[in-house]
Amino acid sequence: MLDYDLEAGHYDETRGGLPRARAAADAVCRLVPGGGTLLDVACGTGLVTGELAGRGLRVLGVDASAGMARIAAGRVDVVLGDGRALPVRDGSVDAVSTIWLLHLLDDARPMIAEAARVLRRGGVFVTTVDKRAAHGPGGRPEPSDRSGSGRLEPGLPPGGVHSPVTRSPLSPATLLANRPKPVSRRKRRHAKLGLSPTPWRSSWRKHRSRKSARLPRTR
Repeated sequence: MLDYDLEAGHYDETRGGLPRARAAADAVCRLVPGGGTLLDVACGTGLVTGELAGRGLRVLGVDASAGMARIAAGRVDVVLGDGRALPVRDGSVDAVSTIWLLHLLDDARPMIAEAARVLRRGGVFVTTVDKRAAHGPGGRPEPSDRSGSGRLEPGLPPGGVHSPVTRSPLSPATLLANRPKPVSRRKRRHAKLGLSPTPWRSSWRKHRSRKSARLPRTR
């Protein structure tokens, strides 16, 4: 397992950089109606999250690595946290994204259940399932990109998950529902999410006194 605190400084340049981040953000935005609040879980350095913010979404990043979160904080609002116990209130966001994460987990059900918890009624959950099946920016999807569609079993209550949907270049994507609601102004975002005005700084101080649990990912 990588030490993401140590990798953070050169992580983007070894993972496709801005072109790959833009391609990922484009694909997410095709699945999430604009104007809502999106929580990007395991946001890493915030490269993709920042691109999402530039496309009309109100975004908040969450990552378990303090090194990654420190870089992401220069791009977007971010808070330290484990995707299996998100530091966000119930029913407080319109969309949740987990990009290049679930295929690394031995059991994705706690992560997906947390996404369901923080989503508003009618919210959208977008995720990639297997990074190895993805094609590069500007490429075309392969038949294998669609071979896993419908096989994800997140362990949510009946009716909590809709059939996975495949959209290039993130494939396959899973939706919990399809119509988010508008949110209030940017300056009220943290209050609605149950966070302090400086969530990352507060989390960073706590991290200095105890090691944060890390959520595996390869973005």
